[in-house]
Amino acid sequence: MAEGQAAEQNNMRVIVMSKTLKIEPFKIPDNHLKVGRAWEEWIEDFEDEITYFEIREIRDKISALKIYGGQELKKLARNLPDPPPIEVDNEYEKLKRKLNNHFLPKKNKRYARYTFSKQRMESYESIVAYAARMREKARDCEYGDQADDRILEHLIQTIKDNDLIKRCIQKRWKLEQFIEEASQREDIGQQVKDMKDDHKVARIGQRAEKHRRDYKFTGEKQAKAHGSYTCYE
Repeated sequence: MAEGQAAEQNNMRVIVMSKTLKIEPFKIPDNHLKVGRAWEEWIEDFEDEITYFEIREIRDKISALKIYGGQELKKLARNLPDPPPIEVDNEYEKLKRKLNNHFLPKKNKRYARYTFSKQRMESYESIVAYAARMREKARDCEYGDQADDRILEHLIQTIKDNDLIKRCIQKRWKLEQFIEEASQREDIGQQVKDMKDDHKVARIGQRAEKHRRDYKFTGEKQAKAHGSYTCYE
């Protein structure tokens, strides 16, 4: 019975590994400032795919990473020095940590906080999108449990919606409450804009219809004055 179960598990593993991942090989950006972000996004997508395809064995994860990562990644995996071991480690995590050490920039808390403080809302950006961008920037600032408070403080200092700022201060909102209110306001604002645009279109249509009727009436008068008549639709 045990042998039959083992054979069945092996067959299942072969079937799973026969599936082809959709991810493209990792391409190292020419701009070194973009390498870290590109690597983070690629490894996240890669791990999403191996989870979906139920690739759980450590050796299979390593093989998939080397195969689908591309030739450059395979060379780095082979030649980069191994990182110091840590507790609860395995060969896949060690390989990923090795590549992380190579691709990810060394974090500088003070510089990250300086960059965070310099951020401003773009003209095309919604408050919700701006808040999401600030969350991303706060990741390297090491604010810990105070991250949401720091993000909210920065939003209050840099957005232009004074009414929203007043309500936030009066009601002592947390970051999530602030974002929820901002989202509702932006949704309502868009709905009002759409309604106004529809009204403008309707008015333009009404004016066009009036011009058509005036033109028809004028044409009929002129035709009658000259003793002829043309049918205007």
